[in-house]
Amino acid sequence: MLKAILPIMAIALLSPFIILADVKLLGSSQFGVLYDLVIIALIIILVLSIIPFMILHKKLYLEMDDKAVQIVGKESLIASLTKLASIDQSMTTGKAGFFRPSIQERIQHLANLPQ
Repeated sequence: MLKAILPIMAIALLSPFIILADVKLLGSSQFGVLYDLVIIALIIILVLSIIPFMILHKKLYLEMDDKAVQIVGKESLIASLTKLASIDQSMTTGKAGFFRPSIQERIQHLANLPQ
């Protein structure tokens, strides 16, 4: 999975340098509109290159749950997550984000795993 994201990582890491180079090259020239379009395009590329990292991070949480099932067992992990959800209600009522699955998503994922 990491090999598929390597080109996007390279773009994300190089985008600030490309923006700085464009500022220096186009900043004092007569290409005012082109300058603005290039900066906007590079910012969009930078933002879009971050999305796969967020999705990968969420998948890694679910993969860690899969590994934990092998160690402690499916029922034990579901019981622990359910107890954690009952202790801290904000974890269950919060929106599911890109970075981390909610406890309910994790419990559903574990419930759908084969025995």
